[in-house]
Amino acid sequence: MAHNRPTPLASVDPTRRKATSHLNKLAASNFDSISDQIITMINQSAEEDDSSTLCSFVRLLTETAISQPLRSEMYSRLSRKMMEEISPTVHDNGIKNDKGNAICGGQLFRKYFLSGLQVGFDRGLRLSGTEGTKEAFLGIMRLLSEIFAVRMLTERIMHECIKGCFTSPLASRGAETAIEAFCILMETAGSLLDTPKAIAHIDAYFAHIDDWIRDETIPTRVQFMVQDIADLRTRSWVPLRQSETEYNPQVC
Repeated sequence: MAHNRPTPLASVDPTRRKATSHLNKLAASNFDSISDQIITMINQSAEEDDSSTLCSFVRLLTETAISQPLRSEMYSRLSRKMMEEISPTVHDNGIKNDKGNAICGGQLFRKYFLSGLQVGFDRGLRLSGTEGTKEAFLGIMRLLSEIFAVRMLTERIMHECIKGCFTSPLASRGAETAIEAFCILMETAGSLLDTPKAIAHIDAYFAHIDDWIRDETIPTRVQFMVQDIADLRTRSWVPLRQSETEYNPQVC
């Protein structure tokens, strides 16, 4: 009988409860303490040959981050720290690199994490837009933009994600969701992607924006999102509130 990996930390309920509690408590004020406890918990599973504890935690982290998009920046910081600090003794004998060696430690975490997001991203591009699937897909896009900001994704991968907003079945079926996804990605990643070497790509993306702004079939709410992104680039990616602070100093 084939061995099935457990659902997120289901084989050890106290561990699942502890992991869930850690993720829910994570905040800027306790980030170092809580993240250290999470990494210690994962490192204690080094004797597992299939890294089932790490695999299950990654599922839980992904589900939590997608369902709480307003906290995705915090979860991306946690992900970066885990990639850097998980012990190389944490391993999966079934996952090898190009040289045939087991992938371990932070790179194993990164592989699990990004593979799960890739599956969710691809599924979101294919699915028709029920409200639940739309929210989950936009949560994935928010998380992708944040983990790119902490340099866990390459520019090439991020450009592929953006192009998916224009070329996928989702774009032809439900333009509204695809446009929202594009705006979410560019809000966080735009300043990092808009470089001289990528200017042709960025200009091509913003040619679509001009079309969307003029498209009367697009809901007003989404058109405002698009205009905000266009304005953000005009301000050299300086957020409006920061821009107002810089150019309109208070007079004492």
